[in-house]
Amino acid sequence: MEIQCPHCASRFNLPEDLARPGAKLRCSVCKTVFALQLPEPAADPIPDLLPDAVERPRPKGRRLFWLMLLLLLVSVGAAVYWYCWREHPLTPVQGSAATSENISLLTMKDVRQYYVNNEKMGKILIIDGRVVNEFPQPVSMITVEAILYGQSQNVLASRRQIAGSQLTPLQLTVLDKEAMTDRLADPEKEQGANVTLLPGASAPFMVVFTEPPSEVSEFYVAIVDAQKGVPLPR
Repeated sequence: MEIQCPHCASRFNLPEDLARPGAKLRCSVCKTVFALQLPEPAADPIPDLLPDAVERPRPKGRRLFWLMLLLLLVSVGAAVYWYCWREHPLTPVQGSAATSENISLLTMKDVRQYYVNNEKMGKILIIDGRVVNEFPQPVSMITVEAILYGQSQNVLASRRQIAGSQLTPLQLTVLDKEAMTDRLADPEKEQGANVTLLPGASAPFMVVFTEPPSEVSEFYVAIVDAQKGVPLPR
């Protein structure tokens, strides 16, 4: 092995069998005596027990979080769009199917809602349509219920009315509250009223809210009562 004098930096070869730590050596150039210092052996590198490329599984929680956030943003956007761009006519609420024996085969069609400017009461809300008898026998004294809901689905007002007649556009404009109530409460007094429906026949109905709440957003209308057969004369 090659040895270097620490005094004059001269180099010379030393046999391997004589190279022992602490051995006394004399430099042949400057005659300096020095102890042999062998370099410490380099430590072996620690092997990397992990593979070079380990595919770490992505946590499912983050993926679920982003999915839920996306769904939330879509829902909020749809709600804002509905609130800002929805049409002014009220939304009809679908009621459950009639289960009473007397009304199970009574249906409604052409249901609508609209406002009328009355000369005495101001703006009034009208819900009308037609009732159809699908029973094999006559049905009479059909009662219709209309309910008004607010934005949070709370009930604002409700009214029940016997089907069989409707007020004309002129009557809705000029009659007062009492006159409207009297005419709609007893359709038999109205000309052309039809309180008894033969099988397959239909009759009009009309529910009037003379003081409709300003925050109405939806309405519900359903048949709630009826009598089978022709009513007895009064």
